[in-house]
Amino acid sequence: TVQVPDRIVGRRGKKQIGSLTSQERGTLVTLCMAVSAVGNSVPPFFVFPRVHMKDDFLVNASL
Repeated sequence: TVQVPDRIVGRRGKKQIGSLTSQERGTLVTLCMAVSAVGNSVPPFFVFPRVHMKDDFLVNASL
């Protein structure tokens, strides 16, 4: 997420204050792993967003 400051503090009398904001937006990809107390496990898997999903994520992926 991109943080937006509430206010900008600068020196008194200064006319211009520089600001830099990242234009890059990341994609949240979740990795899930599960192991029970007995030791049984499920292979790890990824959860991708479906709104802007790219087919490149699934290249060489097991389905």
